This record gives sequence, structure tokens and C-alpha cells, in this order.
Amino acid sequence: MSGAIHLAEPLFELAVDQHKKGRLRDAATAYARVLTLAPSHAGSHHMMSVLARQAGQNELALEGLRRAIASAPREPQYREDLLDLLHTLKHTAEAAACLREMCVLWPDRADLHARRGTALREAGQNHEAVDALRIAVGLDPDDADAQCQLGLGLLGLGE
Repeated sequence: MSGAIHLAEPLFELAVDQHKKGRLRDAATAYARVLTLAPSHAGSHHMMSVLARQAGQNELALEGLRRAIASAPREPQYREDLLDLLHTLKHTAEAAACLREMCVLWPDRADLHARRGTALREAGQNHEAVDALRIAVGLDPDDADAQCQLGLGLLGLGE
């Protein structure tokens, strides 16, 4: 399989180049060929999802992002794109689960804890929101938005 992956990389680079040049059909064909050679090539799954989203095929984009994450679970960009798409599609419960997983994978990212805390607060889950926002403020005391959200969460708890 390493030989196939070795052959797939130059093809992936060509696909990305085609994509950047706006040759979307050629890019899609090249990404598909990469996946034929290396079915778990995370970058190709990710970029196919980008193409799908550009074409308004959000369910196909979700499928591609999930495959990319299955192949490279610690790649933050794939999860951030998934989170963005889940928010766009108003899949709130899935977005919350995605944020929870991201906070576990990258516990030092204040922005993720702040986003999670804000989402929890907006869902009326003030106890969990305050916990997440305290982590965010502890990691980045200068984040005024996280401090504001923490204050709102505390108000919601009557504190």
C-alpha cells in the first residue's frame, strides 16, 4: 500500500493545483483517482468535501469530512470544517458533540472551550456552559467575549 500512497501524493498535489485554478471537474477526477489508489487518503476526502460544499451538496460534504476525520482524527482543519458545516445545516446536537470532541483533543485551545461554552449557554445548559467558559477564560484571560459569555452564564445560574 505504501507504493500506492507514494503514487497518490503527486496526483493529490495536481488535484489541489487544479482546484486552486478553478478547474473543479479536473480536480474532482484527480481526487477520485487518488482515492482509488489510497482509499483512506484523508486530504482527498477533505478536498472532495470542499468541492461538494462548493456545489451545494452538503450531505456529500458531510460524508467526505467524516471519512477524512476517520483517516486523520487529529487533523484540526477537518473537524473545524465539519463543525462549520454542522452549524450551517443546523445540526445542533452533532455540532455540540463535535465541539466536545475537539475540546478533548485540543484542551489548550481557549477558542474551542469558548465556542462550546457559548453554544451550551445558548442551549440553556448554563452549568456546563459556565464550566467550559471558565476553562476558556483560564486559558485566555484577555478574551473579552468569553468573559462576557461567562458572565451571562453565571447570571443564568443566578450568581
